[in-house]
Amino acid sequence: MTTHHLNVEGEEFIVTKRPTEARYEFLWVNDNHDPHYGFSKGGRPDEPMSEDEMRTAIENFLADINPETGYLD
Repeated sequence: MTTHHLNVEGEEFIVTKRPTEARYEFLWVNDNHDPHYGFSKGGRPDEPMSEDEMRTAIENFLADINPETGYLD
C-alpha cells in the first residue's frame, strides 16, 4: 500500500492508495473531528496519482469546507 504524508495550506493529510483499485483515500489528520474527516478520489488505473494531483485534490477539498462548521456543506 502506498502512503503519502502531505501538508497543504497548513493542514496535514495522509493519502493512501487502495491496493486493488485506482482509488485514493485522503485522511485529514490535524482536523478537530473525531473520527478524522476526509474524502476519496478515483485515479487512473494505468498511472499513479502524482503528488501535485494529490495536493490539488486537497486544495479543492479545503476550498469547499465551511469555515463555520468545519465540514462540507
